[in-house]
Amino acid sequence: VLVACTGCSFGRPIEELGIIIGIGIDKGEREHHAVTITMPLFEREAEKSAIQLSAEGKNVEDALSIINQNTDKDLVHGQIRTIVIGEELARGGIDEHVDIVTRDPDFPLNAAILVTKGKAKDFLNYKPPENPRIGVYTWDLMQSAAVRGYMMDADLITFYIKHNAEGWDPCLPYLELTDKGIALIGRALFQDTKMIGSLNVEENKILTILDEQVGLTPLSFDDPFEPDVDVKDRKYVNVQINSAKNKVKTRWENGQVKVTMEVRLAAEVVDKESLTNLINPDTLERYEKSFAEQYTHRAERLIAKFQELQTDPLGIGAYFRMQNYKTWKEMGGEKTWRDYWLAADVEVKTEFEIRRYGVIIK
Repeated sequence: VLVACTGCSFGRPIEELGIIIGIGIDKGEREHHAVTITMPLFEREAEKSAIQLSAEGKNVEDALSIINQNTDKDLVHGQIRTIVIGEELARGGIDEHVDIVTRDPDFPLNAAILVTKGKAKDFLNYKPPENPRIGVYTWDLMQSAAVRGYMMDADLITFYIKHNAEGWDPCLPYLELTDKGIALIGRALFQDTKMIGSLNVEENKILTILDEQVGLTPLSFDDPFEPDVDVKDRKYVNVQINSAKNKVKTRWENGQVKVTMEVRLAAEVVDKESLTNLINPDTLERYEKSFAEQYTHRAERLIAKFQELQTDPLGIGAYFRMQNYKTWKEMGGEKTWRDYWLAADVEVKTEFEIRRYGVIIK
């Protein structure tokens, strides 16, 4: 008899346990919470390798209790790999949902958490190729994306820490279930625990780099040696960002928050469409200067979007609090930070270094 290594279920045959791998939370039609769980089946005679069960309740715990009453299995939370939040619920606020799961000692805090465009229930009903366990599949997918620099803040504990930190807003991976499978469409931005906007994939990469969470992150830049033509005819240089450092300096000047970000990027050229000779030092120098300017422009445009939405996923408020604590208290701290963040003057200075380059030409 295989034994599950979870407290109250210790010593039970695995066939009697409902080991939850994924959990989805939507806005209910009758009750406030609509919860869906997915769990594998271990019985040899079972027609399916996994099942989904759903219920509505006054809160997550209540909905799980109803599911537990309507199955002959004892639900086990300790193996949850993925928590999926439906977008409609996310835009209404998920404070109490996050609070419930983080207070439950059985919930693993390293579980991946994401927002899906649409219903969490539909997301969990997707059957991945060659892997029936959607919770594990999604967790592996996000871990892989994080290594490649496409994703950050994909676990429950990071979301919870940033939610509770002064001068910091959490953000979550934003995924969509399409006809071709699960796709990363960007980042869900939050104000406290209410989704107030989103980033596309390219904006998401710029944010990941600013947050120093790169991992072979790909970017494309306009080739400065080519004439400025229409987008469809423009030539690009594709690079891979291998490392990023962002030194954030904040100060209070003439009644305004001033922020300077000194970003240092190390990259390699992986592909380019022009015939420019990369061996020439002058070519590399021009590339580095141009790419630095282009990245600065993109980063400042992204930060302006954060200010307009009054969200602070980079934790600039936390930097200001640490570097100017007395002024932070005099300003009113967390209660008034968003007003000052809206009017803050932010400058990004980028230093770009090409350490390696190829000679791939299309």
